[in-house]
Amino acid sequence: MQRSNLERLTDIVIGEAVTLLLGDAGRINSTALVATLKRMAALESHPERLAALQCALDEVAKEFPRARQTQDMPVMALQSVQAGSKKH
Repeated sequence: MQRSNLERLTDIVIGEAVTLLLGDAGRINSTALVATLKRMAALESHPERLAALQCALDEVAKEFPRARQTQDMPVMALQSVQAGSKKH
């Protein structure tokens, strides 16, 4: 399966945004990622990178609601431990 240049560039700008977040030693979450991508887009003058940043923002908006849904699901391993007892 061949990926388009836009798809590859989108992955690159997401990676750059995450790298910036890691460099700031801040939390990496959807809010921080969106804010970083928006900051990058505001400073970008290259049309292809600007398109990739918009695709990245769209992708994050599409994917993170699903991630939040899975975080709300109970963790089965933790439910098997009775209150007041140790797992190990």
